[in-house]
Amino acid sequence: MSQQLEANLTETGPQTGTVARARPRLAALVCVVLTGLVLLGGAWWTLASSRFDVERIRTEAETVHKAMGGMLAMGLPVSDFIGFGAASDRVLRFDSAVRAVQIVDLTDQVVLSNPEAFDAGPVEWSDGSYLGMGGEVPGIQHHGSLSRFSLPVSGRFGPAGSIVVYYEHEIVAEFSRSTAIAGLAAMVLLALGIVVHTAVLANPEVFQSYRELATLYAVTCLIGLAIVGATIFGLGATKAIETANAYGESLGSRLGEAMALGIDPSDLVGLGDVVREYQETNDIISYVALLEGNRIEAAAGLQDQTDRWARPTGVLDAVIEVRPRRLYRPQYRVAVGIPIAVVTQILWQTGITLMLGAAALIAAGLALLARVRVPATAVARL
Repeated sequence: MSQQLEANLTETGPQTGTVARARPRLAALVCVVLTGLVLLGGAWWTLASSRFDVERIRTEAETVHKAMGGMLAMGLPVSDFIGFGAASDRVLRFDSAVRAVQIVDLTDQVVLSNPEAFDAGPVEWSDGSYLGMGGEVPGIQHHGSLSRFSLPVSGRFGPAGSIVVYYEHEIVAEFSRSTAIAGLAAMVLLALGIVVHTAVLANPEVFQSYRELATLYAVTCLIGLAIVGATIFGLGATKAIETANAYGESLGSRLGEAMALGIDPSDLVGLGDVVREYQETNDIISYVALLEGNRIEAAAGLQDQTDRWARPTGVLDAVIEVRPRRLYRPQYRVAVGIPIAVVTQILWQTGITLMLGAAALIAAGLALLARVRVPATAVARL
């Protein structure tokens, strides 16, 4: 009996000794690394979403600029832009992040503003990218969550002023999306699974082998990186579709105004130029098309253009109804597409520095695994 009891104590020694202390250390190390990956992923998405916002806001300013083309060509001052109200209302209506659209003269005095009561106050604006990370974006300045984009305009006799669009980078809203919540939940479940496995199920002999510990740690980190990458890509795709929706709604609104007057879009002079304007004023849009049913009325950027529209491959697009289907009346729609390759490029450009940070964090964890490993000699002494 005494020999059997002694054997049982010998077998349970590693469980209650050094191995017992190593279990929570490994669980804590993995949880800290996964938490770091989540934080780096959050910073990555903050930068990526701000870049999508910049591209969208630049197009909003270019749209107002195009509307000013006639009066600027005549040499009129920017304060005489009688179409400012309609152009700026369209921007404010279809872009919830925009707080105000203003036109300033060469002395930086506001001559037109929508809303009129908007005043940013005497704040200090910082140049560069959001959060001071990544490459600088010309024309963009930041103050906290509020940003502004300035687009210089020139008239017949030289520089005439600038179009300034104030917008807010809604960080809380960006992380309240269902994709972000699902990604965070997956990371929490992964961390809980590792804690349970380490604290309850892991074989004590695993803690004596650095190779087995490193394998467990590497697999966990790879799964975590895959979850973060999939979440960021899903958020980027959602953001791209929302951006395409904003452009489609804007163009659809312009056409809807003509329809409200009884003018059919096919009778509009320069319809192709308007469609081309939306495609050319933004670098991330691949095509814009006005459709009557599935027949292409006007389009710009479609590679294999026929008289019938079909969704291009490798493109995230939005299709907006300009007017609902009615009996004996054609149904018009606006289709706007953003290539998946462009979304991936934006995510890569904004996340390269943070990816290096994630690699450094994982490497530091590998170095700390040596402190978690239980030497065989220590187990033998128990």
